[in-house]
Amino acid sequence: MTAQTGIGVVGAGAIETVSRSLQLRNFGASGDIVVNEAAAVGSLSISELTQNASTGWSIIEAVSGSIAFTGPVTHLSDGALWVQASGSITTGFAAQVSLNGGLLTFLAGASIDLDGDVSTSGGDVWMRAGTGTLDMASGIILDTGAGNISILANGNVVVAQVSTTGDVRIESGSASILRATLNDRTN
Repeated sequence: MTAQTGIGVVGAGAIETVSRSLQLRNFGASGDIVVNEAAAVGSLSISELTQNASTGWSIIEAVSGSIAFTGPVTHLSDGALWVQASGSITTGFAAQVSLNGGLLTFLAGASIDLDGDVSTSGGDVWMRAGTGTLDMASGIILDTGAGNISILANGNVVVAQVSTTGDVRIESGSASILRATLNDRTN
């Protein structure tokens, strides 16, 4: 889907899909991206998410499944990116997430797997893996500049590199906090 003034509307105006595969691009100076994947089972694969609107939000929800970002996620604005799935949330190696100061929220009913770098340019990050783990692949960087970071999981939290001058909270409800790999990086 490609638009100049938004895809869906925050509030009661989400675009309902059952496509399982999307490319989402708002190239205009205004508007939000609001999508609700309503497929009964399975995953929603997003090959690209681009938000250019100056204060545009992106809200992606999978009611009965998982969300996998397979390509770049770019917010050129300071609007928030909110991703919620009843299953897992995954960012692939090619799915580097880049925000320009907005809040990044990942809420997964199961696990969160980060295989690409995440940068928010000062925006806060809040990630919660409900019943599963939060796993950062070895070598990736979660960088917020001065934004705060909160990482919560019921299972293990595997951390690669976390960079911020803000506050950091990492919590595992019933397991361990582990390092992704033994290297010379410091957090």
